[in-house]
Amino acid sequence: MTERLSGLTTRIKEVAPECYGAAVRVDEVSFHQAVKLDEFDSSRILRLSPSQGEYQLSDVLPSAPPFRLFPTIERDSGGKLLMYLKLRCDLPPKSAAINLCASVPVPKGSVSMSLELSSPDQSAELKLQTRSIEWTIPRFPGGTQLSALFK
Repeated sequence: MTERLSGLTTRIKEVAPECYGAAVRVDEVSFHQAVKLDEFDSSRILRLSPSQGEYQLSDVLPSAPPFRLFPTIERDSGGKLLMYLKLRCDLPPKSAAINLCASVPVPKGSVSMSLELSSPDQSAELKLQTRSIEWTIPRFPGGTQLSALFK
């Protein structure tokens, strides 16, 4: 087994990877068991003793996802619930989120739904088992906003 060294910047414990942009806080970083962290705090050096095959080196859990949801909920004159959702992607403009699925809870009595989505590649489905709407967005570019109206 060959030992490998890898150096990290001092920012690894403070911000998520650059794909999230600056100032995104990280709650937790965990490394694979093959990573020796003895020199990490003092020198930012990771010692790897990898076995054969492929494995995930680390997991980074950001404090908050790079999305913001702005809901507006009201009832129309017939008593139907109207949910207008705006979803903003705070990733840098050159980045994009892929295969995003937002789950939105609905009241118990909901049995059907009509919808209006801001782009044709999006989809949404009412899941009666979980009493939620699953809004699926295949590609969500950074710095943009999408909207949906659910009735």
